[in-house]
Amino acid sequence: MVVGIAYLPFALLTQHEVPTVRSAVSLVLLGILCTALAFLAFFALIGEVGPVRAPLFTYVNPVVAILLGVLVLGEHLSGGLLIGFPIVIVGCWLAATGGRLRRADAAVSMPLAEPAQPAPPAPPAA
Repeated sequence: MVVGIAYLPFALLTQHEVPTVRSAVSLVLLGILCTALAFLAFFALIGEVGPVRAPLFTYVNPVVAILLGVLVLGEHLSGGLLIGFPIVIVGCWLAATGGRLRRADAAVSMPLAEPAQPAPPAPPAA
C-alpha cells in the first residue's frame, strides 16, 4: 500500500485523461476478485502438496505468463527468455528435490503424506 501511495503523484502527473468509471470498477474488481481466487487456489495447493513445495509453483508463473503472451498475444520471444526458461525449471527441480534423482517406480509408490490414524477409543469412565 505504501508503494501505491508513493506512485500516486507520478500517476496523476502523467495521466492525460480521467479514468472512466468502467475502467476504475474493472481495476477494483480485478484486484479484489482475482486476488481472492489466487489466494484460494494457493491455499488449496498448500493443502495438496504442503507448505514447503507450494511456493515452487510461483517460480514457474513467469514462464507460463511469457508463453501465454507469445502464443495468445503474439509477443516477441527473445534469446534471454529462451535461456532463462530452463534455468527456472532446473532451479525449481533443485529446490524441490535437492538434486536427487528418484526411480520411477519409487516415485509412484511413495505417498505424499502419511494417512491419518484414527484416535484410540477413550477408556470407560469409572
